[in-house]
Amino acid sequence: MGMINKKYRLFYAVHIAVVLLASLFIFYGLKGSIQERLESLQSFSSHTIKLLVETGVFLLFGTFFALLSFRFLNVIPARKPESKNTSQNALLVLAWLFYFIALTLLVLKRWADKRFPMEQPEIVYFTLSHLQGGGVEISIFFESGKIAVICLFVALIFFLGIFIYEKKTQRYFLQTKISRLTSVNRLYLIFAVIILCVSCIDVYRDLNGKDYISVIQKYTKPAVDSAFYLSEYVTPKYENIVFPEKKKNLIIILVESLESSFSDKENGGLMDKNLIPHLTALARENLNFSNTEKIGGGSDLSGTGWTIAGMTGKFAGLPYNLLGDENHDCTYFLPNAVTLTDILAENDYRQLFIFGSDKHFAGRDALLETHGNVEIHDTEWYKENKMLPKNYSVFWGFEDKKLFDFAKYELENLSQESKPFMFGLLTVDTHMPTGYQCEICPSSEDMPLKNTILCTDFQVSSFIEWCKKQAWYADTVIAIMGDHLFMATEDTSPFSDNSYLTAHSLKTDLSGMESNPRRWLDIFINPVPQEDSSLTKNRKFSSFDMFPTILAALGCKIAGNKLGFGVNLFSEEKSLCERYSEEYINSEIMARNRQYESMEFISEE
Repeated sequence: MGMINKKYRLFYAVHIAVVLLASLFIFYGLKGSIQERLESLQSFSSHTIKLLVETGVFLLFGTFFALLSFRFLNVIPARKPESKNTSQNALLVLAWLFYFIALTLLVLKRWADKRFPMEQPEIVYFTLSHLQGGGVEISIFFESGKIAVICLFVALIFFLGIFIYEKKTQRYFLQTKISRLTSVNRLYLIFAVIILCVSCIDVYRDLNGKDYISVIQKYTKPAVDSAFYLSEYVTPKYENIVFPEKKKNLIIILVESLESSFSDKENGGLMDKNLIPHLTALARENLNFSNTEKIGGGSDLSGTGWTIAGMTGKFAGLPYNLLGDENHDCTYFLPNAVTLTDILAENDYRQLFIFGSDKHFAGRDALLETHGNVEIHDTEWYKENKMLPKNYSVFWGFEDKKLFDFAKYELENLSQESKPFMFGLLTVDTHMPTGYQCEICPSSEDMPLKNTILCTDFQVSSFIEWCKKQAWYADTVIAIMGDHLFMATEDTSPFSDNSYLTAHSLKTDLSGMESNPRRWLDIFINPVPQEDSSLTKNRKFSSFDMFPTILAALGCKIAGNKLGFGVNLFSEEKSLCERYSEEYINSEIMARNRQYESMEFISEE
């Protein structure tokens, strides 16, 4: 570079650095996930050495190429008419815009990996399709907006510096020995376009874009008849469900993301230390349907792996497969289906469900209120009744500590009525990504989520102890269930083995239990005595099976022991999971079909 004028050395240094950084950006994008490659440096191995050598060789080659290129370049002041300055500014602005979009895409991908279970496109699609309620839509827009603003600021600072530099130096152009005058801003734009394309490829590949496209495409295809629905779905009929003469009360405790996997290995879990010791004891002392001889639970099939979907599976024996368009506006919810709360209402149960969040989120209110006219008390209800300060807001609404206090208050009132009652609650403190740590949570563990799980275990068991002291306890069935598996990522997983995170997407046959040992926990307290309790172990089942099983626990006689896609687990009937592979079940229940859609839309007659 001896021929280069000293006056312009800074110019060359700056633009060589830009070329190298942009080239490195492209290289990492083409070779694989930028995040993945950077994380691989954290643990030294032969792969680390290969990565360092590969990167070093590329940088040396890039440096040599840049120096060789600039050896044949001269820098000259802008000599084009002043009228051309506007077009040069436009090139720089366009380059800045593409850099900004590329940077935002990559940072948003990193945020989304922590915020959502991105490896499960159906969950992401349906969740984002029904964001109403809970302030969650505001939270998501605020978080993503904040990221966009930060990326905007970073990109603006970088290109503003270039703009000022060019203004002071009268807009430099690059000129080769063949006298080709080339705008530096045009080169910036070319690099920006390449980087944007590579960023899109990187995001598409890391997030398995083809899976998201297939989910979206599924809902553009017309519905067809499903042989699986016609043969396996059993329409619940009131006359086929007979309650005992003396009806039992029912308490349903849905615990956010509660897994039997949180127990220690000795008791059937996956942890070295038991994070749910009290619930483990409750499961052993009472009734627990398990996939093994130890403590266990049920699997997440497609359309049951997030809260509203888990509730749909457990209460209706159906997957959540609702379209996020004008056909479903959260004012109704599978209006032609018959659910658990419909059946309880038909049998004169007084029903109340409480949430520590907004009832409207994802249509939870529609599921309960339009099926059995279930009364719901949520964050707004408790504020309106002056049980919470008007501006109170913690996590999704209010913490579980308050939820269980309110539950005791509600049950004291319900128990004064002459009717049998169904009381339900949904906890929230153990929600992804890291849970909520309240004032009574311990701080003994190495990650916040583990402390929250321990805290939830204590609070649920303490609530059960309180129930035992009440006059109505002996006449009440209590069902404790995880609503679905915890949506763990590599950054937020409480498990030591990351293979547990991907096992669900890789598993194709439930007969291979080791392929995914994670299960959501179920515990039944005070179920009506069943004839054969040995049917509780070594079972393969899903959320669908909770629908008839809860009714059976109340002492109901169910014709055929099947409701929806579920079977009464107290019976000898084999569940779907015991008769078919999970891959096959998932493909059949989530395919768009006329049978499901006939339950989805309100009749115009």
